[in-house]
Amino acid sequence: MTISKLAAILRVADSFDRLKLAAIRETTFHRRGDTLYVLVEGASDLSLENRAVTAVGDLFENVFGMRIRFTSSSDEIPPVNEEKSFEAVEHLTRQVSLDVMRERTGMDKPDPGALINRDLSWLDFNGRVLAEAENEEVPLLERLRFLSISSRNLDEFFMIRVAGLIQRLEAGLTAADSSGMPPDEVLAEARKRVAAAIARQAAACRSILEKLSGCRIRIVPRDRWSPDQRKRLRESFRAEIAPILTPLAMGRLDPPPILQGLTIHVALRLGMERDDSEEDVVLVPLPAQIPRLIRIPGEAGAFALLEDMVADSHGFLCPGLELVESACFRITRDADVAVHDDEVTDLLQEIERAVLSRRRRRPVRVELSAGISESLLERIKQASGSADGCMVFECPSFLDLGCLSEICSIEGFDELRFEPWPPVRPVGIPSGMNPRDAIDRRELIMIHPYESFDPVIEFLEWASADPSVLAIKQTLYRTSGDSPVIRLLEQAAMNGKAVTVLVELRARFDEERNANWARRLEDAGCQVIYGVAGLKTHAKALLVVSREHGAIRRRVHLSTGNYNDRTAKVYSDIGLMTSNDSLCSDMASFFNLLTGQSDLGSYDSVSIAPSM
Repeated sequence: MTISKLAAILRVADSFDRLKLAAIRETTFHRRGDTLYVLVEGASDLSLENRAVTAVGDLFENVFGMRIRFTSSSDEIPPVNEEKSFEAVEHLTRQVSLDVMRERTGMDKPDPGALINRDLSWLDFNGRVLAEAENEEVPLLERLRFLSISSRNLDEFFMIRVAGLIQRLEAGLTAADSSGMPPDEVLAEARKRVAAAIARQAAACRSILEKLSGCRIRIVPRDRWSPDQRKRLRESFRAEIAPILTPLAMGRLDPPPILQGLTIHVALRLGMERDDSEEDVVLVPLPAQIPRLIRIPGEAGAFALLEDMVADSHGFLCPGLELVESACFRITRDADVAVHDDEVTDLLQEIERAVLSRRRRRPVRVELSAGISESLLERIKQASGSADGCMVFECPSFLDLGCLSEICSIEGFDELRFEPWPPVRPVGIPSGMNPRDAIDRRELIMIHPYESFDPVIEFLEWASADPSVLAIKQTLYRTSGDSPVIRLLEQAAMNGKAVTVLVELRARFDEERNANWARRLEDAGCQVIYGVAGLKTHAKALLVVSREHGAIRRRVHLSTGNYNDRTAKVYSDIGLMTSNDSLCSDMASFFNLLTGQSDLGSYDSVSIAPSM
């Protein structure tokens, strides 16, 4: 608590003289209710100081229970009797609010039980996603897609939410949250809900796959392969798959290798053909470069699981050994890595280090094939390094249902999907029209995904190539893997434009990709910045500055969605393209704020949160 008090005081002290001119020499302090007035003698304009203290005053208010306000005139400080009247009004307002609350709830104070725990509410949300997979009115391949999404969502839940709860417990932070639940209770309840969700996922998977088999799409398990299918799959395995695999004999590797998170591992319990007493466990990681669902050669719509092919060809991978048992497992590691960007000298390097550290962090979940033996389970626990806090689940269906998305994109079978709804061209910018002319004619509002994202790309294409354009400024949070946005910004810089890009390195699970984008943009000549210390920049903004007919012109695109041409076809977002002078001026100030060239000023057309 002492450190928090000192930090709060130092932040306020730093706000006393933002211009660093030693203009503030004498002050007096006057408390009025929950406001601490700082009377500065001889000062004329304290607007900058008041804005600065507003930006950092939250900590002071939380620690001391008072707001800070600078003033140069004692007339602005309420007299004592007026201050008492203010307190009376505030007390009356609070009392009325409490009376209303009591009347509605019958309680003297808010009941924590009426509040919902944020982590458990996330599981409820994912349950609604899973409900779409269970909904028989939804087309089959769309149900499969929802099932895949619900599985991938659980991955993130464990990597971040569960990992964070375990970290709290280990740090001794056992106090209940606003919902009244301490972290150990949340973890226990999450375990029960996840187990129920796994059972629902397995039932939905069986139901969907059974119906798909009647539509000529099927996943054929190993025990149902025909002799001809087995022959063709073994040939395919030896020619295309085996050269990529790396079996790991765990009993012979010292120290044992670190097993990758979110990777399916096939555990083969093997014995000597003539001596059953000697057994070893060989782990075969399934690389992400190989599809999990392998098309059975010569059969349209028929798939085999990659792990089934590995188990079937164990004799090819480990000659001379007999298969005693096979099972699959998958580790989810703690990915909740904190980066204190105000304490590092190279944020890009620190982000890359944090991404690499995720590969070695402790497991928070282990998923197993159903029916695994106790002896093999113990070997897997040893190999995975799972500790007491790690949750272990046996899955009735195969692991990682997220792989079912591979089937969702299979060609044909349109009758098993929602009717396509291709985006239309936004009103006011017909195909072939110069985006600059369209924006100058009228403000353009685009509703994605119902309206096309193409005009945004065309706007950037024009800006990157037109000789009149002087500068481009843009924020990037997430973008697509082969992003045309990155390519056009690189092209703009090589064409001599002044290109400034804020790349948010802390976009969760896109840190590595964004770090690569940042290096590419820097190599092309762009000025790359990494945002405001202590904050993630979620704003989606593009500002283009040009000189036309001897005058500076500015045009802006703002959006609720990322500059990602792929997700713009799926996610619901709103975009605005405009040349409005007031808004463009505000966005120019906003970019100057991001680059550290100005303090938070006044804005006419936009609001910024938080008020820094």
